[in-house]
Amino acid sequence: MTLLDRFRAQSRDKQSDPAARVAFVDSLPLSEKDAIGAAAREDDDPRVRRAAVAKLMDPALLAEVIRDEQGRNGARPGRHHAARHCA
Repeated sequence: MTLLDRFRAQSRDKQSDPAARVAFVDSLPLSEKDAIGAAAREDDDPRVRRAAVAKLMDPALLAEVIRDEQGRNGARPGRHHAARHCA
């Protein structure tokens, strides 16, 4: 990282602070399902992934995220949300 890079503003989804990324996910409109899905699948922090899963309204994408999460560590943060939307 160069000195100038330190002064450039990072996008909110790339912040090192998970709380900032959760705030970013919370601020996304539901129409931004690609960004929400990316946060749910790819973020390193489980709090960010849970915040994104809570906003997912696409049952197929939610099922994909749940499968990915089970493979990651056996946890199922979106299980109850999936049951609500897929039933």
